[in-house]
Amino acid sequence: MHAAALSAGRGETNLQAVPTSPACPGRASPGKVGSFKVPSGRGGSTQLAVANISSRGVATGVGAGTTAIKATYQTVVGGTPLTVTQATVASIEVTRPQASIVVHQSEQFSATAVYTDGKRVPVTAQAAWTSESVSPTYPGYATVISGSAQAGVTTGVIAGNTLIHATFGGQTGNAPLTVTPVGPAPTPTPTPTPTPTPTPTPTPTPTPTPAGGLVSITVSPGNTTLPVASGAETQRGQYLAFGNYANAPSALLTNVQWSSSNPAVAGINASTGMATVAQTGEAGQNTVITAQVDNVQGTSTLTLASANLLSVAVYGTDPTSGIANNALNNGGQLNYHAIAYYDDNSTEDVTSDAVWSATTPSGGSVPVVPVTITNGGVVTAGSTSNTAIIAATYNGFTGMLNLQVNPAPRRRPRCPSNS
Repeated sequence: MHAAALSAGRGETNLQAVPTSPACPGRASPGKVGSFKVPSGRGGSTQLAVANISSRGVATGVGAGTTAIKATYQTVVGGTPLTVTQATVASIEVTRPQASIVVHQSEQFSATAVYTDGKRVPVTAQAAWTSESVSPTYPGYATVISGSAQAGVTTGVIAGNTLIHATFGGQTGNAPLTVTPVGPAPTPTPTPTPTPTPTPTPTPTPTPTPAGGLVSITVSPGNTTLPVASGAETQRGQYLAFGNYANAPSALLTNVQWSSSNPAVAGINASTGMATVAQTGEAGQNTVITAQVDNVQGTSTLTLASANLLSVAVYGTDPTSGIANNALNNGGQLNYHAIAYYDDNSTEDVTSDAVWSATTPSGGSVPVVPVTITNGGVVTAGSTSNTAIIAATYNGFTGMLNLQVNPAPRRRPRCPSNS
């Protein structure tokens, strides 16, 4: 709020409208309250859509713009301009409980928007979250959840150095995160070789069928596997057929009729050769993919396999609002959830199947666990203020998240009314 004092005189009598300190702290934007001294007179604002002012000289910002604050005493009028500005996001601050986690461990990152008026607003749930590997010689990897109730929950996947970014209101902030290997080994975990897919090498240019006649058909890829379908995740694989001739080189065939012996496991497009795993398919089942041209056939067996579990992430939500939370006051309660991540990019809620535990960090002088936890992940804080490690173990993988238990806040005194 910016104001300049004006004066109006009548003989020896002068009257000024002078800004004074706000009665309650606020920001220089719509909604801020400021006081103007009016000695035994009357006040007013020329633009009520920008600001209004009480009879005691208290101005309140309503919308961005400029107005004039006037004070009248008997027949003398004084005024001063008042500008109300709209605050914008100046920067994003990203914080986390600890700068280092081990592979498969999770922790909650938080984002705070700092506005041009100095106000700080939590935007963890609204921010867009991403992760980035920052070291070419020690490239770490972590998954971070964005756009849901567990926004900001980060899980270490590959040991190394990463940056976790949060973007909101046109501004981006970040915080570094080091993912360390499980166990005492100091060397970084090597980046695993990507799982091969049924898609073959680049498609060669098809050649016309030679006069020597088609002898046999080779289906590519040969016998292979695809992960079972998981929820909305659809698993596909492209098949190609190569013709083998008696007196000519092999060539890619384009006039192929494709079929699957068991569509309940996986179907295939009859003309394109694109196979799709059926939702009814189960691990261990198989189907025979056949390519046919005239009376010549070639086959390949497709087997379904279970996806491999990569990690387990843990996050807590407020039982009333459902918003992700990583702190609790004495006597409060949070609902914790466990999410399993698989190598086929699918996820699974394993909250009810995981084994839950609550411990304290090692080395504490008073190792008192400040919470209790049920097998369903419901955490209740006791009367002790301390840090607890909430862990969920599922199929040999454990996800962990630090929970800070704080004393219950005291009631703040309310600011007196200015009207």
